[in-house]
Amino acid sequence: MTDLSTLSLEEQCREIWNVTLAAEEADRRARLEPPVMRIWTADWNLQGVLNSEYVANFQWIDNDAGTGLTEIPLDDDLAKWIWQVRQRIDAGEKRHVYITVEKDGAQWSGRIFDHGVEKREDGTRVLSVRWINDFDLLRKYLVWCNPFLPDFVQAPHAFFVPGPSIWSLKTCLFLNVMREQESFYELDDDPMDQGSVGMSNWSVVVKPTTFLDDLNAGTIWSVPNSRFKYWTDMSKDILEDAQLSIQIRRFIEGEDEQPIAGETLRNGALVVDIVDKSGYYTDTSNGGDPFTGLARTFAQFAEDFIDEVIEDVVDPAAPDSYKVPGQRLTDKTCPYVVYLEGEETGIESGKFTATPNSAIQVVAGGHSMPFVNELISAAIQTAGDLLAAAVVIPPIGGAVDAVAQIFYWDSLFAWMHARSAGRVANSGWSRPFEVIAADGDRAYTLEALLSLRKSLHETRSYFSHEINIRDGAPWFIGDRGRGHFFLGDRIGAQVIGDYGTTMFVDDHTIYVDRVRELTLAWDRESPPEWVATIGDQEKNKDRGQRALGAIANLGGLVQQLAVHGK
Repeated sequence: MTDLSTLSLEEQCREIWNVTLAAEEADRRARLEPPVMRIWTADWNLQGVLNSEYVANFQWIDNDAGTGLTEIPLDDDLAKWIWQVRQRIDAGEKRHVYITVEKDGAQWSGRIFDHGVEKREDGTRVLSVRWINDFDLLRKYLVWCNPFLPDFVQAPHAFFVPGPSIWSLKTCLFLNVMREQESFYELDDDPMDQGSVGMSNWSVVVKPTTFLDDLNAGTIWSVPNSRFKYWTDMSKDILEDAQLSIQIRRFIEGEDEQPIAGETLRNGALVVDIVDKSGYYTDTSNGGDPFTGLARTFAQFAEDFIDEVIEDVVDPAAPDSYKVPGQRLTDKTCPYVVYLEGEETGIESGKFTATPNSAIQVVAGGHSMPFVNELISAAIQTAGDLLAAAVVIPPIGGAVDAVAQIFYWDSLFAWMHARSAGRVANSGWSRPFEVIAADGDRAYTLEALLSLRKSLHETRSYFSHEINIRDGAPWFIGDRGRGHFFLGDRIGAQVIGDYGTTMFVDDHTIYVDRVRELTLAWDRESPPEWVATIGDQEKNKDRGQRALGAIANLGGLVQQLAVHGK
């Protein structure tokens, strides 16, 4: 490295310019570098490296299974091996075929969903293979009522584990993966404590996060509960509520460091982790503008659990990781990647939609809260029987109650409502008044509270934003230190301005959201290109609603456990 202090000012400038050009050239070459595609047997023995594809694209989706596509010449040896299923099975190489795709520090792994052969007009014979991401494997785990017992003895009626969301979800998955991987086992007090059980031969492993670590991290609490639900279905709302991301990665022996201390994983083991890349409830950014910068905020619920409050972070500090020259990453507490609107920016297409709220009030119910009807019925029957005994006639309490039910049944504590104070303040004198909730027909229950919150959310005002951005303009997409951001990270984009009144952008507001989808695509005519999408139609799902959903599920759980009646 040249010592700049020994050079003149002109030489220093020239040297800095040369280094800058070299760095830009290195970035350009890295973006053009083709992905590494490897084909594996079901036992995760390497079958070969695929490099003859006509077309390929692979999709990452946050907390869901993306898909992949490869079109391969049929005369390729790997294509023949994939297509000849019976011969592959007879050779002991099993039915399933797996692929790993690595580019810019990111890895996509999955198995064959289906494949077919076609002859095209130009005479070429092509094997088209559709792949499904390894996230799909997590869809195949049920959360048993009691994972420690056989299926014919499942007590209690439902499984539940309250705690910080990362720890509780990992514990649920870990215990049910263990049902597959181990016949007999013993656990420490905290199953997520490293070294609590040997996983060296497991095909799916859960990266440990202890209860205390998750508690100290400030992850919001949840109560995952299941009566033979799929783990992915059970965890979906919790992940969205806490803004957590599931990360999966195949361990490649000789290339990756062992991800779990004290364990020596087998090649191809699927390592599952749950991480908070958002920082929504602790410290992050939810917007700003190009002049004052992105505001540091955190979210919390209002006292009525109806409205959400965004608080400013007092005296925020810049992360130390940003002070390391040349390091590419995004810290959730201080996201910085912003795409500005203009003719020559990284935004290829954008869609911004503003929707005003409708009703200021929601009504829910139809049936009395638990025990109200029953208590009134019991009181009437008791009074009737006591009266009959006093005049020495047969008991008449049941008959009296049967008639009285016409008047009192589902009449008391059968309806409830919720009103948004924020909407009342901002909707004006003439405004839509109320709607009835579609669900939660039993008033003054957790389910009804969820229904109110859900209906208020569906009638809310919101600003949604959905954009497609281009890699390397100016930010690079990549994982594990190879890019400025990746799936699940928060990035910002400037809203499209009003060009009807001026040639300049009037609205300078920056909206920040998580990257929800990434696609890596290339063919023989085009180099590999990342396409990222931030925001989508489900972007505005209400976090308060999902939090209440977790609580309402807990109410359903109590019902399943027969702690209360019907």
